[in-house]
Amino acid sequence: MMRRPWNQCAILIALVVLVVVPWFLDDYTISVFNTAGTYAIVAVGLSLFCGRLRQYPLGHAGFFAIGAFTAALLATRLDWPIWLDLPAAGLAATLAGVALGLPTLRLGGPYLAIATLGFGLLVQDILNKADWAGGRTGVSLTPIWPDRGFYWLILALLVAGAFVVHNLRHGSFGRALLAARENEAAAQASGIDVARYRVAAFAVSTAFAGVAGALFAHWSGFVSSSSFGLPLSITFVAMVVVGGVDHTPGVIVGAGFLTALQQVLEQQPHLADALYAAIIIAVLLLGQTALARRLLALFRRIPPFAVGQSHG
Repeated sequence: MMRRPWNQCAILIALVVLVVVPWFLDDYTISVFNTAGTYAIVAVGLSLFCGRLRQYPLGHAGFFAIGAFTAALLATRLDWPIWLDLPAAGLAATLAGVALGLPTLRLGGPYLAIATLGFGLLVQDILNKADWAGGRTGVSLTPIWPDRGFYWLILALLVAGAFVVHNLRHGSFGRALLAARENEAAAQASGIDVARYRVAAFAVSTAFAGVAGALFAHWSGFVSSSSFGLPLSITFVAMVVVGGVDHTPGVIVGAGFLTALQQVLEQQPHLADALYAAIIIAVLLLGQTALARRLLALFRRIPPFAVGQSHG
């Protein structure tokens, strides 16, 4: 009976810590937090699609790139403020997601992964060759705030996004997706437009990726096509799988863990990619019970304030 209030209390404490922690960190550590938060926004949006439908697209780096370049070009060429180019980036990625989702979401399993993988590679190739996108040199922006300012904006959008996804997952929208996954024929017989719900869930995930890409462009101050390749798409999926495909707090933990791991192994990118793959395989072998959720389950068994108490 006490689990829900205790969980809510733990989340509130974590949020308070995250709000105040930048005052005690150096600039490099804050940039790592910004990276983790930006990636976590993508992963949270992706978790709605993966968690309810158990399908794993491999092209979200492409939508992340669309958001980043949309914001970068609007900011540098049209002098749009961040409050306008953030939603514009999300809209651009959403439109691309709907255009891709309508034909590809009829596919399933490895076919969907291959189709979205091709899209991600196509976006990177186009940006790499397009003069309007800076080609191989990319696009540079002047950051409007220091890293600490972006930290709180990223945190606010991450919390808002997690709240939206949580409510979608546990509302009628999420139940319709779950019904479509469990028995598509029965769902359609019940009046659920399975194709429409799938496209809508995919569009939500791409919108999150677009907004996150815009945030990345603004706080990093530079975007280049080389930053949005297949390894990044694999990283997004790995964050979802490690954190728990249907568990929003776990996905955020997974994003933080893999971002920190990436920083440790940044001098050995090939080892990092292999490790991401190994983690995914390990989690799947454990029956898709995420590592973060196992730790949380263990933590919940400990009564509040039980540490250090005598048991007689």
